Amino acid sequence: MTFKFSRLLLVNSCAAIALAFAGCAASTSTTKTDIAANYAPKTMRLSYKKGQVVSFVAVVGQEGAQADAARNTYYKSAFPIANQFGFQRDAQFNVQAVPVGTFKPQVIIIYSWPDAEAEKAFNAHPDWPAVKATRATVWDELRVYNDVLKEDLTLTLDASKTYTLAAAWINLENPDDYAKYLSGIQTAVSQAGGRFIYTMHAPGFETHSAPFTGPDQLLLVEWDTPGGLDKFGKSADFKANAKYLGSGTSRFELSVLSPVISEAGR
Repeated sequence: MTFKFSRLLLVNSCAAIALAFAGCAASTSTTKTDIAANYAPKTMRLSYKKGQVVSFVAVVGQEGAQADAARNTYYKSAFPIANQFGFQRDAQFNVQAVPVGTFKPQVIIIYSWPDAEAEKAFNAHPDWPAVKATRATVWDELRVYNDVLKEDLTLTLDASKTYTLAAAWINLENPDDYAKYLSGIQTAVSQAGGRFIYTMHAPGFETHSAPFTGPDQLLLVEWDTPGGLDKFGKSADFKANAKYLGSGTSRFELSVLSPVISEAGR
């Protein structure tokens, strides 16, 4: 069944996002926290080589003492195994809004592996299946999207920018329409201060709860301002091409993100 995407839904959602971010504007008063923030890193650079595996992990956590205890046990068990194979935690996005879709992750974390063989060796470790089976006691939903890089990749995440992550499931009845949509909105995205900075094509997909296969594409877009998404949603090019988004996808999800900048960025 074709996912009926409403142009009005996205336009209204974009406006709501802009209002939400406007409410988070920084106070004009200066505090000790403000002063400390001035010296905090504002950007982080992630550099990957061809052949590495980049993973986006999106989670909806369970709450309560029992879930917290299970989560701590999971981390203490899983990470020492994964670290043996060069696994790294590279960055995190906090999810600010989900204007389209029913999946509402709280955070999206970027991990990486040295190569596909390292990830494969980890999955073959005899202790991993039992640890992996406990995910359902920690997260209501956990989705892992994996991409084996076909070329070098550098991502520079900026605390002053807004990011969106779009997940698209292609409608096999109109397999070319989503590509037509993306081609048609390029100018509008650029004029709104947006840039396509990373695309996963047919990513590997893991989950313990979603009753469907993974998306055909993940698209990470950087926006100069929170209002950029609103401006894009009101553009003539978006309105003219939104029909191809509706006809070209059987499922579509969009999350608005803010990066958590740390000294650990590579």
